[in-house]
Amino acid sequence: MPDTTPHVDGAALEIRAGAELPGGTYRLGADRHDRLVAALGGGAPADGSAHPLAAWLIAMGGSGVSLADLFAAAGVPMETGPMLGACELELARPLGIETPYAVRGGILDVEAKTGRRLGRFDVLRIRLEVREPDGAAAAACIVSMILPRGGAGT
Repeated sequence: MPDTTPHVDGAALEIRAGAELPGGTYRLGADRHDRLVAALGGGAPADGSAHPLAAWLIAMGGSGVSLADLFAAAGVPMETGPMLGACELELARPLGIETPYAVRGGILDVEAKTGRRLGRFDVLRIRLEVREPDGAAAAACIVSMILPRGGAGT
């Protein structure tokens, strides 16, 4: 079963505190899980559940928007070097590899900053909730993304 999240064009997104992301459903699948575990250089949990970091893949995969479209909506093309700043994962229970999770969430805030090396940049924070098919909370993911805006730092 492929993921069923319709991904929207970034032009349809509004990048502001309180704006909701489209959301959708997402199933990790054995192949993606195997690749995640291999990339981490470790082993899968002994109980057959997904690696805890899969919460990020599920949350972002079910957000309803690709990273490229999210960055484009913020006016930051991939070529300018947007990056992951931080990720907080809250796991309510072990995640299933084949479970179709519902994902919903939105933008917490956008904060303008200036750094010596990066110059002007925004920190975009989003929160995504991952829910079991029965609606029970499974995980939450708060992601901070660094969006370069250019200009000389002070």
